[in-house]
Amino acid sequence: MQFVVRLVLFAVLLVFVGGCGGSKHAAPPRESNLTLYDKAGEPIARAYLDLPGALPDVGGVFEGECELLWSAEGFPTEAMESGRYQANVYEEWVAFDLNPGWADNNVVFHGNLEGVELRGKWTHATIRGGADRGEAVLQWEVEP
Repeated sequence: MQFVVRLVLFAVLLVFVGGCGGSKHAAPPRESNLTLYDKAGEPIARAYLDLPGALPDVGGVFEGECELLWSAEGFPTEAMESGRYQANVYEEWVAFDLNPGWADNNVVFHGNLEGVELRGKWTHATIRGGADRGEAVLQWEVEP
C-alpha cells in the first residue's frame, strides 16, 4: 500500500514539475560515484550519492540524496526509491542504507574507505533476510 501511495505522489510530482515554466535547458546529467556489480562482476547499477566532504568520526551518522542513474534487468530498483541514503560509521567500515525508513526492501552496502574508494559488498535486504549480491565501489574524495 505504501508503494502505491508513493507511486501516485511521484506521478503527481512529475506532472507538477514537468508543467512548471522556466528554463528549457535540462540539467546536465550527474556522474555516478557508486557502481554496484553482480556476482559475475558485471555492473548492475550506477547511482549518485551526495556525500559529505569529510568522513564523520566513528559512531557518526550522515545522510543525503541518492539518485539511481542506471540499472540492468534484475536490479531491485524499488529498493532505492526514497531518493535518500543514511550511513553509519563503524570502527571496521562504513555502512550505507539506500532506502532508509523501510525495514523490508533496502539496498545496503558496507566497505572500507581506502584513499578515494570505498569497496565492499552489497545486499538486497528483504523481510526474509538478504544475501551478498556482489561488489559495491564508491568513489569518495574526503578531506583529510
